[in-house]
Amino acid sequence: WDGSSRFPKNDRFGFFPSFSAGWRISEEDFMKDVKWINELKIRGDYGVTGNQDFGSYLSLNTMTGFGYYYYNGKYYQVWGPSKNVNPDLKWEKGHNWNIGLDFSMFDDRFYGSLNYFNRRQQDLLGDYKVSVPPYLFDETFVNVGTMKNTGFEFDLSFNAVNTKNFSYTMNLSLIHI
Repeated sequence: WDGSSRFPKNDRFGFFPSFSAGWRISEEDFMKDVKWINELKIRGDYGVTGNQDFGSYLSLNTMTGFGYYYYNGKYYQVWGPSKNVNPDLKWEKGHNWNIGLDFSMFDDRFYGSLNYFNRRQQDLLGDYKVSVPPYLFDETFVNVGTMKNTGFEFDLSFNAVNTKNFSYTMNLSLIHI
């Protein structure tokens, strides 16, 4: 659970669970005779993240000065709403899961990881244009929209040269979304 005073009283707290699991296959008995594999691991994870990265007081009615009004020989400060109020703001949530394979072989000269990822961001927070009237201002900060990213990520490395005085490693990283 996480809480933020940037949200209205009824949506102040969010639930953000996560878990992960992995299996180090290279440590199993059936792999002990496979000498060219140093490390082999399959893993998976799932988690929810929350976003509260926006200015304070956007869910509250705040006032601002609108100049001065002359009345009966004196000037008086005029006050009014500073923005459209949104008492329904809630946490933007990212639902993320990943499945991957980590490996190292040939005396740790060739190693890397292969991953499939899936991220779904929901209740995106942002300023959106609204009509005047019924609103006082032409923008309101709201939750709207969903975005999804999926893809593969490959990180491969090869220690081509590794001597006492010199080493050279080649790396390749690819992301396909």
